[in-house]
Amino acid sequence: MSLVEEDEHEDNVYYLNLEIVPDPSINEDKQLLKEFKETNIDSIIWNSIILTSLNKMYGLIGESSPFEIPTIIDSKSIILKIQIEDFEKFNNSFISYIFNLSKFYSALNINCQIRINKFNK
Repeated sequence: MSLVEEDEHEDNVYYLNLEIVPDPSINEDKQLLKEFKETNIDSIIWNSIILTSLNKMYGLIGESSPFEIPTIIDSKSIILKIQIEDFEKFNNSFISYIFNLSKFYSALNINCQIRINKFNK
């Protein structure tokens, strides 16, 4: 692939800043909040959460949507690289998906959601 083709390909992608956000009721339980803050979500767990959210909303078609995690910002935030034409699919999946963290990580019984903080080309 030439440099021109790579530049054209990069114009067709969005970079999303994603964050795992707990249910606000967690603030009532200081111990649970402390455990959540100490939780470290790695790229494998992020992949599982994203694929599950796409599957819940769009089935196998959603799961087959290409994405990449080029950067892990901190224990609960990442940069996600997607195709521009898939933005609506990812956005709808994240908005509609509430999950219990214990399904993917440890025994923390906390409902969470994925929030898109920012997105850029």
